[in-house]
Amino acid sequence: LMTTCCTLITALLSDLPEAPGPEALERFFIYAVIWSIAGVLESDDRAKVDKCLRNMTNNLPEAAAPDTVFEFVVDETSGSFDWQHR
Repeated sequence: LMTTCCTLITALLSDLPEAPGPEALERFFIYAVIWSIAGVLESDDRAKVDKCLRNMTNNLPEAAAPDTVFEFVVDETSGSFDWQHR
């Protein structure tokens, strides 16, 4: 699982013109973690992961039920690399 997570982070960051700041880097890390570790989960379990992550960090997108962090991507086209609903 960690190899998949690291591979995904590498792929996400490799084409960026400049290194992202600490908050943006955390968003890329969160995105890689949720899809490499929790991407296979069903909706109910994804909601549990979302709740757990929200207890760990404030660097998540605002999401109203039934949406969770799984409905968002990191916007690679913006210089701030904000969360974007997909």
